[in-house]
Amino acid sequence: IEYIEKHLDSELTLQNIAEYLQLDSFYLSHLFSKEVGITLHKYIIKKSMNKAKLMIDDGFPIKEVVSKTGFKDESHFIQSFKKEFNITPNKYRLYTRKN
Repeated sequence: IEYIEKHLDSELTLQNIAEYLQLDSFYLSHLFSKEVGITLHKYIIKKSMNKAKLMIDDGFPIKEVVSKTGFKDESHFIQSFKKEFNITPNKYRLYTRKN
């Protein structure tokens, strides 16, 4: 979890985290799900999306939010954001500015 927190701005995968921890990826996946209650992938997405929300609230441009949350491209980021929060990042920004 600490490694994920420190590396949210890079592309985090089960494989590269397992390599860093010198664990088998299957074992890491099983252990993480057992201890945290959600899959590693879902945890990374949740953390990235929460960071993205904060950055949008702080006025960062979407392109910068994308790069600082480990996404390769803007369209994948927008899809993930919408799936997580049921709103696009731009609509979220507009909504939060009004309130």
